Amino acid sequence: MSDVERFRYFTVLVQNGSGCLFQPYSEEYTYVLTAKHNFDDVTNIKITRQIFDENDVVQIETLTAIGEPFFHPNEDIDAAIIKVEKVECLLPLLRISDSCVNPTDYYLCGHPKSREGNDSFRKNKLTALTKKHLGYVEGEINKSVTHSEVVGQSGGGILKYINDSHFIAGIQKKMSAQDDDEILGRVDFMPLSFFDEIVDHFPGELEKIYPAYISSFFELIGDTYQLEDLAISTKELIKSELQGVASDLCQEFSPGKIIELYKNAYLIKNESYDSIYNTKLWVGFLELLVLNQIHANEQLKIIDLKEINKKNRLFFGTVEKKWAEVMKPLFLSDLSDVEKGGSIFVVTSVDDMPTKTQYSPSGVENIAQVSKRKMTINSTVTEPAEYLKIKHIYQLQQNIINNDDAFLQVTMSNISDVIKNETKNII
Repeated sequence: MSDVERFRYFTVLVQNGSGCLFQPYSEEYTYVLTAKHNFDDVTNIKITRQIFDENDVVQIETLTAIGEPFFHPNEDIDAAIIKVEKVECLLPLLRISDSCVNPTDYYLCGHPKSREGNDSFRKNKLTALTKKHLGYVEGEINKSVTHSEVVGQSGGGILKYINDSHFIAGIQKKMSAQDDDEILGRVDFMPLSFFDEIVDHFPGELEKIYPAYISSFFELIGDTYQLEDLAISTKELIKSELQGVASDLCQEFSPGKIIELYKNAYLIKNESYDSIYNTKLWVGFLELLVLNQIHANEQLKIIDLKEINKKNRLFFGTVEKKWAEVMKPLFLSDLSDVEKGGSIFVVTSVDDMPTKTQYSPSGVENIAQVSKRKMTINSTVTEPAEYLKIKHIYQLQQNIINNDDAFLQVTMSNISDVIKNETKNII
C-alpha cells in the first residue's frame, strides 16, 4: 500500500458525512475531527472505518463514541471534535498551519454518498487557493466535480504526504458554490486553528491537537538508537541501555516543554514553523540528550539546555536529497549560543543515515558560502568553519557501529561505562 493510500486509515464515516482521526496524547481516546453539520443526533452517533485485512478485503470497523461532540462556540464555524475509544497503531498526523504557503498535493479524503457500500473511501487531489471570511480556506479539486459527487465528504481531512510523514491541513466543510452558480470543483475547508479553539473552549476536557509525542518523549524512545548496521550479538543490550537513559529523561523533558521555552529556535533559518512537530527532529533531540546525560555528573534538568546548547546544539532542516543542503541556511541561522569548539548536530527530513556525517572546515566553508557579515555567531567564534564542528545526528549511532569491537564483550554491569568511554569524543 502506498503512503498516500494510507490516508484511508485516518478517514471515517460520521453519521451522514466524514471525519478524520487524530491521536492526541491520551491512552483512553482518539479524536475524530469533523464538521458540526454532520450531527443531526448527538446521542446516537455512528462512526465507522473501512480498512483492509491481511487479504486486502475491506472490513468495517465500528468506533465507539465517548460522550457527545464538542462544537465550536461560534455558530458560523462548522468545526466539531468527538472522542472515540482509542484507535491502536494510528500513525501520527503532523500539522500544517497555513496550507496556502505550499498549496499543492493535498488530498480531500472522505466517503462520498456517490460511493455508498463496503468501500466508499475516496481521495481527491486538491490545491489550496486562498483564505476567506473567518479563516476558512478555499481549495480546488484538481478535476472538476459536482455537488452530488462531494456530498458525504463533509468533515473529511485535507491530508498530505511529505518526506515519510503524513500531514493534516484542515477539515472540509462544503462546496464553495452551488452547481447552478459554477462547476469549478471548489471546496471550503477549516484550518486546524478552528479545532484548537474548541480545545481552548473546553479546558481540562480535551488534549491539544498535537502528535502524542509532543507531550511526552516516551512515545519516541523506541525510535532512538536503532543501530541498524550493528551486527554484534550485544546490540540489544546496547540499545536497551541507551533507551533506558532516554526513559529516565522523559519525566523532566518533553518536546512541548522545549517548544514553550525555545519556540522555533531548533529550526534552521526560513524553515516552516510546522517542522517544530516533525518526528525526526525530536528523535534526534532525544538521542543527543541521551549522550549529554551519559557524560553529565548529575541528572539533567530542562534549565541545563542553555549550557548544553553552548557545546552541543541541534538544528532541523528540510532537504531534497542530501543533508549538506542545510549548510547555507544553517550559517544564516542564529548560532550565537554555540561557543568556540562546539558541535552543531543536524537533523534533516531525508538522508537519515548518510555515509559522511561530518565535514572538514574547508568542506563546510566551500558548501556554505556565507559571509561572516551575514552570520549571527558567538563572540568566541572568530572563524566559524574552523571553530564550529558540523555533524549529522547519525554520527551518534555511526560512532558505535564503527567501533563495534569495543562493544563485543559488554555486560549488564559494564555497559554504561563502555558507552561513556567510547562516546567521549563525540560531544
